[in-house]
This record gives sequence, structure tokens and C-alpha cells, in this order.
Amino acid sequence: MDYIALMNSLQRGVVAPVYLLYGEEDYLKNQALKKFKDALLPQGMEDFNLDLLEGKQVTAANVVDTASTMPFMAEKRLVIVEEALFFQARRKKKDQEEDEEESSTGDDILLEYLKNPATSTCLIFLAAEGVDKRKKIYKSVEKVGQVVELAPLKSGPLVSWIEEKAATARVKISPDAVGNLVALVGSNLYQMANELDKLATYVGGGGEITPQTVDELVSKTAESSVFQLVDAVAEKRFQEALQVLKEMLLLGEAPVKILILLARQVRLMLLAKHMIKQGYSEKQVAGELRIHPFVAQKCIKQGRNFGEEELHNSLEVLTRLDLEIKRGQQDPVLGLELFIIGLRKK
Repeated sequence: MDYIALMNSLQRGVVAPVYLLYGEEDYLKNQALKKFKDALLPQGMEDFNLDLLEGKQVTAANVVDTASTMPFMAEKRLVIVEEALFFQARRKKKDQEEDEEESSTGDDILLEYLKNPATSTCLIFLAAEGVDKRKKIYKSVEKVGQVVELAPLKSGPLVSWIEEKAATARVKISPDAVGNLVALVGSNLYQMANELDKLATYVGGGGEITPQTVDELVSKTAESSVFQLVDAVAEKRFQEALQVLKEMLLLGEAPVKILILLARQVRLMLLAKHMIKQGYSEKQVAGELRIHPFVAQKCIKQGRNFGEEELHNSLEVLTRLDLEIKRGQQDPVLGLELFIIGLRKK
């Protein structure tokens, strides 16, 4: 089950007795927990039917005892185990007997509970990205409940999320505006949510968010500034490229980070250019390079302004510049400026 399916099921009132939510996307985790609380906890009864357990300190017995407690004047009790360690790969031990003893007094208690979990409780485990899917407890949760990976949204799900967020704010957003927004913000949902709130407030209820509105109001990230820098270079607007570089540095971006992002962009343009020549579609390029379709579209468009040899040479120059900076042989800012000026001569 993914995040969208989870939210839809909760909206329909379908709640499993046990969940494992894991992954790196904290925004989705917090939104999911809010949805669980809204769906299961009657107003004014939250304190009586919500238990938050610290996974690094709680024992399996504590979890089972809490989950087995009947709710108070409500249909469900909500038990959340934060940073649950039960799903991590067991670290190697020198003493095998100690490992066996821990297993017999730890996970087994939970495994027994999961054979017949209380229907009056919704037990949620929150875990880090690196869960061990081979463990019995993972398979048990998967069998009687739901396992949901909260990974950064990609392509279609991200577009759907943006459109749904806009609809909730009672504003329209054009497909091109969505593309601009993704190119500027990326998949950082906390920042995306903030920018959408700002845009919705600006256009007002019933208004439409256009590409121009996005360009004018959305805060630029280092990644989006690199797009702008490469655009300026590709169109031979070198003075503008140097100005963009200056603005990035004034905003506190580290020169080495800018260099890395530049090298990544040149590499993506080179790969996209080669793939298009081989007959790949824009969608296939995005899939193969594991980037958003809007980013792929941008890379393909930018790549048309450069020859393959020119991109190869630029990548070599950036690699050499990175080495010189690490060895203390080149000032980072001066090196970036010389790289841009050097492109002007080509």
C-alpha cells in the first residue's frame, strides 16, 4: 500500500488493526498520523484513547499491554510506537545464546499478539527507512494489517498530490504551472506545501495558479537556480549566468555544492541527449534517469543547445575543477566564474 491508497482507505473508514509506516518522507508521515487521529479519536477524547510509545525505550510487553487495553467511550484506541526498533535487522552478537534469549522474550510476544490483534485498537509502528522485510514481525504485520512505505513522491503521484492540495485550497493550477513548481521546488513536500499555501493565498479562492505566478512568487532552490544558470549559458547570456551565480553565493550556497549541481546537470543533459538520439521518449528518459518528467523535459531542451563533445568537455572541466579545489590549487568561486567564462569562448 502507498500513501495515496492509505489516505483513501482512511477516508472511506477502512482501518486495519495494525500498520507499519516506514520511509524518509516525514511530511507524509505527519499527514498520515493526523488523518488517523481525525478518523479514530472523537473530539475531546484524545487524551483517553491515544498512546504514544517511545520505540527506543518501550518493550514488546509494554506495546502488547497498551494495545490490549480497551478504549474509553470510543470505538478505537490509537497506539503509536515511534522509532520502532522491532523491524530493524538484528545486529550480530558474539554470544549466540544472548541473541536467542532476546528473541524469545522480545519479538515473540508481539508475534503472538499479531496472530489475533485487538480489533478495538489501531496499532501503528513508525520505523526508519531501513526495515528488514525478512523478519517475522514484518511479515506478520503485512499479513494482518498494512505496510506503507512513505517515500518521496515521484512523477504521477506528486502531480496528483499538488492538484489535490490546490483543490483543497479551492484554487486551480494549470499543468504548466505544476511543471514549473516541480522544477523549482523538487519533491520536498514541506516546502511544496508552504509554496502552494502562498500561491493559493495570492490568487485567492476560485483563482488560478499560472506558470507566471509560480515564477514570480516561488522561492528558488539551489537546484532551480542551476537550471536558470544553465539556461543562461545555453542561450549565450553569460553576463546573466554570472549574475545568477553571484545571487546563489549571496544566498549562502556553498561553491562546491553549486559545482556538484552543475556537474549533475551537465551529466543529465549528456545522458538525455544520447537517449533521445537512441529513440527514447521523454517519459522513458525520465524513467531511466529516475528524474521527474518535467526535469527530463528541461534537460532535453537544454541539451539541444550543446553538442555531445561540448558536454563531455564541460564535465571533464568540472571534474578537474573539483579536484583542484580539494587540493587547494583553485579558489572555488573564481573557478566557477572561469568555467562560465570559458564556455563563452566555445
